[in-house]
Amino acid sequence: MNIEIANRLAELRKKSGLSQEQLAERLGLTRQAVSKWERAEASPDTDNLICLAKLYNVSLDDLLNTEQSVDDIIEDKRLEQEGKEQEKQEEQAKEEAEPEEETTQTKRKDHIHIDSSGIHIQSEDGEEVHLGSGGIHIHEGPDKDGLVRRPNEAEKRRRKILGIVEGAVCGSLVFICTVLYITLGCLYDGVWPYPLVWPIGWVIYFSIPIVGGIFSFLKHWKLSDLTPIFVFGSVIAFLIMGMGYGWWHPGWIVFLSIPIWGIIADTIDKATHDFRHRNDVYLTVDEAVDEKVDPEDD
Repeated sequence: MNIEIANRLAELRKKSGLSQEQLAERLGLTRQAVSKWERAEASPDTDNLICLAKLYNVSLDDLLNTEQSVDDIIEDKRLEQEGKEQEKQEEQAKEEAEPEEETTQTKRKDHIHIDSSGIHIQSEDGEEVHLGSGGIHIHEGPDKDGLVRRPNEAEKRRRKILGIVEGAVCGSLVFICTVLYITLGCLYDGVWPYPLVWPIGWVIYFSIPIVGGIFSFLKHWKLSDLTPIFVFGSVIAFLIMGMGYGWWHPGWIVFLSIPIWGIIADTIDKATHDFRHRNDVYLTVDEAVDEKVDPEDD
């Protein structure tokens, strides 16, 4: 297929408001097949051309109209066939050289770079960790031989709805906590059994990151997102032991629950990684840029 027709197919798909994945589902094909059409690496057969024409509400002449000469079309077909044969030969050569490739890969090391912006670590699998003034950012990087992972359409919609609800709830909590803190402080500070509302009442603001962590857990099903609950619980337990019973020491030991929980949660998250991402969609880098895949979806 020439590049002119390939571009027309991509343009018609976008005008119809369909992603490559959605079009593939309508035609009963894989997304990779649609992607190859739009990169001029393959041509749809007659049945698929008829379906595409009906789907886009155009005639076959409009769909396949090209200014190429017959000689150019034949030449493109020949080059396409040669490309397939060359690709097949490269795959065979790759399979034969696989033991050697594995030996080379085992020699790859993680790359660490330190500069004024912070510390940057990139693993041999493409995963990245950036530590700087903005905190810690983790990017899992490409997966499955260089493909970029993103949630499927249903999962994206679910996360979008949860994100909207999270914003509304957390925004309301800021107002509610402020009103509650000021009200309780004015009414009960210095009054038994609430003699220390102003000094310790601020802990109600922990409810905001706790709710945010719960929503994050519901969106990604990662136990590590529930860490704010352990932070809040540790602070409350420490204040109760210290102010109620004078056990400031060794009451601080409750804070050890936070790293312990972190280790347990991280271990479980890693063990369930493949299960949590079993329905994800894999895109090439170009397709990920075209669809504006959110890095947080990786």
